Order: sequence, then structure tokens, then C-alpha cells
Amino acid sequence: MSSQSPPGAPTAALEALGWRPVGAPPLHVSVERTASTTWLVARSRVTPCSLAARPLASKVQRVLVCVDGEVTLTRGSEDPFRLTRQQMVVVDGAGPLTASASATWGWFEWQLSTPFHSVRRRDLFMQPLSLTDDTFTLVANTTNVFCAQPGLSSSPGARALTGALNTTLYAAVLDGLGLPMSLSLTNFEVLKRALDLIEARHRDSTFTIRELAAALSVHQSFLNRLFAHIDTTPRRALEATRVDSARSLLEGTPQHSRETMDNVAHVAGFASVQQMRSALRRSHLDPPDA
Repeated sequence: MSSQSPPGAPTAALEALGWRPVGAPPLHVSVERTASTTWLVARSRVTPCSLAARPLASKVQRVLVCVDGEVTLTRGSEDPFRLTRQQMVVVDGAGPLTASASATWGWFEWQLSTPFHSVRRRDLFMQPLSLTDDTFTLVANTTNVFCAQPGLSSSPGARALTGALNTTLYAAVLDGLGLPMSLSLTNFEVLKRALDLIEARHRDSTFTIRELAAALSVHQSFLNRLFAHIDTTPRRALEATRVDSARSLLEGTPQHSRETMDNVAHVAGFASVQQMRSALRRSHLDPPDA
């Protein structure tokens, strides 16, 4: 599906992209988007305004690349930060997000399930990554091609294009972090499958890294080398995903009784409340009193 914003309907165009105005709507909106069932690619421009993002489905990220002007982004209660031209940010699509621009703001936006959804890196999520000229041009050209070719959204290979977008995003993230492209595309796909399995199985407290390796038909030592490319280990990635689930559950539970804590630990994939508390402390989060 491909669409352009219809004249006189700026709010509708933004809502189709998953944004709504906070307060007065922008005087002018330009949105071009192409979307399939597994990805959305858009290029947009708005005059000064504040926008709130609609939560996306689980495991789907927003990738925002500033093209013109600058914008202040705020996720929930976290400190706001500015995104300026040629900077990119990867945002957890399920969380609250607001964008405020005091001048005209233009941006590229991709929405898709990325290989980074289980990677809890302070230097990746909600942090601006400055792209080199070449990588910025690559992202721009990719966005322009998708927006100009609406047939891609319904082509037989539409789902496979998710991989192409993820590969381009992976290169852009490495460029923004200043890391060498040392992981082959084949191993990158194995890493993505490993992260997907962790996301799918982390609520099972008996799920182990040995089972993860067996499911992928690889050795645990290979998994350790693979996860080293994203500065973690399979064990830490599994724990981080469980911590993230526990934190979300605790934030939605006003009363932290012993029974509640037992239930949160169980649902998040921890074998006990004590194990959950220890993991929260290792993540520099204060476990609530029961």
C-alpha cells in the first residue's frame, strides 16, 4: 500500500503514519508512505508542532532519520534529546514517544521488527546516531525507492524486503556507532534468529542458552562469539529481556505484595523473586519492596 497525504487532511495523513498532533495541528503536512504487512517506509515533513506516536505492535521499532530541521524526542519519563540533520535513532515502538519541532521538520521513518528488539544498549535505543554522508545517502535512496514504487508493498517478495531493510539498518547502526562491519550477513541472520527466539521463549524460566544453541543448530561457543559483536553474551541478552518484561509488569502494578512479586517473576521468566531482584540490581534498577 502506498499513499500521499491528501490536501486539507494533515491529521489523517499523520495518523496513517501512527502520529497524532498534541495541541494545534501543523499548518502543513507532507507524508508519502509505502507499507506491507511487515514493514512501513515513509518520508514526511511538518511545520512546527508537537506529535505523539501511537504504540506499535510488540517487537516493532520506529527508525527515525532527520532530514531537515531538528526535533526534540521524549520517550515516557526519560530525558528528552534533540535529533538533528543526518542523525538516526532506533525507538522501541511499543513505548510512549513525543516529538516537538519549533521549525519545519523533515524525516524518514521505517517501521519494522528489527534485529535490535532484544538488545538493551544505552548507545542504541533512544540515542541519536550520526551517519556519515555515504550511509545517510544510502538510507535516503532506499527510502525514496520504496516510496516511489508502491508495487513493492504487494509484490510476492514483499515480506522478504524486511530483510533488505534490516540489512541496510544494520549497516547504518554500525556506521553510527563507529563499529567495523565485522559480522557477515549470514551470521547476522543467525543473530537475529537468536534474538527472536530469546524474545519468544524468555518467559519460560527453564529456557537455557543450551536450548537456544540447540534450536539454532550451533555450538554455545559460536553463540558467544556472535553476541560479542553486540557487546553482550547470550546469557546477558536473555536476562535483559526478562528484566525488561519484569519492569513493564511492575510499572503496571501499583501494589507490590509478595503474591504480586511472585506472579511478576513467574510471568517474566525468572525462577524466583530473589533471582528477579538480583537481575534488576545488575541492570541498575531498584527492585520494589514486597
